[in-house]
Amino acid sequence: MFNPNIKIKANTIKIKSVKKIRAPSPSTDSSISSAEVKRCKEIDYFYGAGKKEWQYKEWIVNNIDIADALHRFRRRSIVEVEKSNNINGMRILALSHIFPVNQFDRTRSILQYLDVDECDALKSVVDEKKRKIKLGPAKAMIYCQRAAIVSFVYYKFVSLTNFTYKSEDDEDDEDNEGKDKDEDGAARMAMTKKIVADLKDNHASADDSSEATFMDKHLMPILKKALLNTEATYAVMDKPTGDGKKPDFMIGMEVKKHKVYFFFVEVKRPDTSSKYQPEDDFVKLMKLMKASVDEQLNFGVETPTSLGLLIEGFKCTLFEMTLSFDGVYLPIAFARFSLAEEIHQLVLLPSAIDA
Repeated sequence: MFNPNIKIKANTIKIKSVKKIRAPSPSTDSSISSAEVKRCKEIDYFYGAGKKEWQYKEWIVNNIDIADALHRFRRRSIVEVEKSNNINGMRILALSHIFPVNQFDRTRSILQYLDVDECDALKSVVDEKKRKIKLGPAKAMIYCQRAAIVSFVYYKFVSLTNFTYKSEDDEDDEDNEGKDKDEDGAARMAMTKKIVADLKDNHASADDSSEATFMDKHLMPILKKALLNTEATYAVMDKPTGDGKKPDFMIGMEVKKHKVYFFFVEVKRPDTSSKYQPEDDFVKLMKLMKASVDEQLNFGVETPTSLGLLIEGFKCTLFEMTLSFDGVYLPIAFARFSLAEEIHQLVLLPSAIDA
């Protein structure tokens, strides 16, 4: 998940909630809102003064120069913004050398702007880099299916109080887990059971009145068991990063006595709407991931990697970003799954854990 060469010095898990504070946007921020474009003749294309020009090197794949194709899109984006204020999230990201590849949402993928040969060349790169998902044990899916059915019937017809679920073969599972030759499968099964129990408790009590409570109810049971289970990892809720941007959630570790964040979560709750703005949660997430890659480079990490989770309603998309070539930040969408909106949808849980 992260560069194994990094020496981790953290000794404890730290989960901290911080009061929401609106951080002032620094004057050097590369974010470009439509209002800023209208009132500014000159645009800061990157952090600081920035540069329009990109002195790129050839990146030849299958006899196609991918860098040249990306450069053309970036150059067109600058022209469109300057001449007609025609701006969108993909153009903003191109200005920062971020070129997402998203098989789940073509409107958020650079592939829509490339011709067929260029798409094929870039896809071949993505196929090599794309993270492979290791599926959990089949019995975890069966357990969730049974829990979902029993929970649905119980919540539909019986009192909610003092409800616990134990499948018919739980006792056999518990007896055999120690004997299970697949230690990873046994660990995932145990994790699944704990998450199911936590999700049931949360659905009975928590509401969705904010991003924080939404995450506490639907996502944190998974994150705590799947990611925050080592002493090397800590999480900080609702804390601005060094450049003033504030993710809904982020995870990091200590590198050379400095906190480096590498996993970011942006949440848009169900049934919420806002005025259209080019720099939406997706753009914000991509920029946070890029900043993480840059920070890792500053610390001498040879293969910097960052991860991002975009939650829109109950649909989740997971991205991994690498600096694939000189001046090319390539975030790849490698998994999509759904959170359990209702307790009878626990069958969705294994795909979330696998991701």
